[in-house]
Amino acid sequence: MTDPRPRGAVAVITNGRGEYLMHLRDDIPGIFWPGHWSLLGGGCEPGEAPAEAIVRELMEEVGLTLPGLTELCEVPDSLGSGQLVTAFAAVWTGTPRA
Repeated sequence: MTDPRPRGAVAVITNGRGEYLMHLRDDIPGIFWPGHWSLLGGGCEPGEAPAEAIVRELMEEVGLTLPGLTELCEVPDSLGSGQLVTAFAAVWTGTPRA
């Protein structure tokens, strides 16, 4: 049986120094965890698999295409969106400010 919860995807992105690429969420009403640091990612569109969603979200949010995204696990976002979130991992060697 398929889990009926909405789906989402996030990416744990590190560099060669063990640092994480994260983003500071907007501090506006109506979003989950405003003004907090977060992993990159978001919700799946209707009919979209988490692996497709994370590729789309990374391109939309920061213009990144990351080869070698590896699926890590699924976790429920019980403190935010309520989605079943698939976590992916990748290594990126770019410059965050760029």
